Amino acid sequence: MVASLIACCLIIGTADSQSLNQRQFLSYLDSITNKLLERIPVIPAISITIVNENGPVHVKAYGLANKSAGIMADVNTEFYIASTTKSFMGLAAAMLDYEKKILLDNSVKSYLRNVPFKTDIGDEVTIKNLLTHTSGLENSPLTFRMAYSGTSENKEMMNVLASATTVKTKPGKFAYDNLGYNIYGLIVEDNLHKRWQDLLQEKIFGPLGMKHTTAYISTANKNKWTIANPYYAFGANGPEEVYLKKEDNTMQSAGGLITTPSDIALWLQAQINDGKLNNKQIFPAEVMKTSHTGVADFEKGQGIFSAPGKYALGWMVSKYREQPVIYHFGGYPGYGALISFMPEKKMGLAIFVNEGTIGNSAASLISGIVYDWIAGQDVVTLYKGKIEEMEENYKKAADGSQRSFADRAKRTSQLGLPLSSYVGKYQHPYYGDINIGIENNALSVKMGNLHCISTPFTEEETIRVEVIPGSGRVVYFKVDDGGKVNRLTFEGDEYKRVN
Repeated sequence: MVASLIACCLIIGTADSQSLNQRQFLSYLDSITNKLLERIPVIPAISITIVNENGPVHVKAYGLANKSAGIMADVNTEFYIASTTKSFMGLAAAMLDYEKKILLDNSVKSYLRNVPFKTDIGDEVTIKNLLTHTSGLENSPLTFRMAYSGTSENKEMMNVLASATTVKTKPGKFAYDNLGYNIYGLIVEDNLHKRWQDLLQEKIFGPLGMKHTTAYISTANKNKWTIANPYYAFGANGPEEVYLKKEDNTMQSAGGLITTPSDIALWLQAQINDGKLNNKQIFPAEVMKTSHTGVADFEKGQGIFSAPGKYALGWMVSKYREQPVIYHFGGYPGYGALISFMPEKKMGLAIFVNEGTIGNSAASLISGIVYDWIAGQDVVTLYKGKIEEMEENYKKAADGSQRSFADRAKRTSQLGLPLSSYVGKYQHPYYGDINIGIENNALSVKMGNLHCISTPFTEEETIRVEVIPGSGRVVYFKVDDGGKVNRLTFEGDEYKRVN
């Protein structure tokens, strides 16, 4: 450990990045990544995959996949990659368009003829609108259930699609959301009688040889693959493991894959080589061009890619230091992911972390280092002191978080009735059920896969809940004139008590 720290200091302090060749740079990257994890140990693990047109340049995982069990992360550790799933779905959609099975320019309604939409969505909304976030449609119950609560059986989701879809704007304006990809997944199953998960296996994972990539958590469990556990740096007692694990019923087409640092190298090689892998054309070049072509204008990117650009099929197309870059980020409680490539430089980069707050900042830092080196920047000088700055920012955020926990601990219950008066099932026609119980002398809340023990809030007849880790929300109970609790409101939606 001491030797590695000394080596890190020597490299960071004396190297001239203008003359760093690939070997020197990778040594520098190794050292600075280890230093980052040493200085900010609340980030359990981070993986870095760099490829060029000839194959992998650097594929490595650092840190712990499972802290309590002491399991180290490696190049075959599974990471949940959240919304970067969209790039895989985008390619599959381009392939189905190429095969004349589901056409990008056809209307959504033409593929959902048997869906009795309560609100007419119009004939102008196309499949391409769905996949470029320009449909103008809204349906929060559908996206919530698919990503979080897990009450998302296909038949029920088709009912929610029909009943809860509304039109917010005319098609054409970019507004990022999971909805379009969720609807596309339903269209695939309804028209091809094939689940989107199996479509990706057939069209992408199998042909590329991505043997440790799947949209089924059950597959990983059956094969005894190591999945990086999710963590949250700002728990009540410091860093903690996130209770909300991904299951098959929340692996959805807008964010539902696990993969490894090794497998993602194959994906990146196909991207920068126009569909080729090891000189074999896996995907038609025309299909790759379709998936990479920007369609919808966005004003501001993400992370280090803050420049405006265009959204393609599951990719954001923009520039970094005037160099064209194609990328997508993904985030979920306990996870962060970045998959990106520079088409002209023929370089690709993927970074995965199993902590979703400061971990994302670390991923941005490392991605900046890699792309600035590619751009010929003096990264040693440019990034000097950046880890210390990140560490200081984390400590300030952690202190603020602990003060917030202390302030909330001083609150007293604002419930006017015995806890048993609130216990029961509350139902929403689109979101499903909220079950209120009692646990540890407090009200507990359960919504499908989601659950938590509540804490007091500041208003009468309310409780604070954190069913989604790191995101506090308020439940408002309604007491009728007879003193009976007959409904509650959560996130502005009313749930009626049914027992």
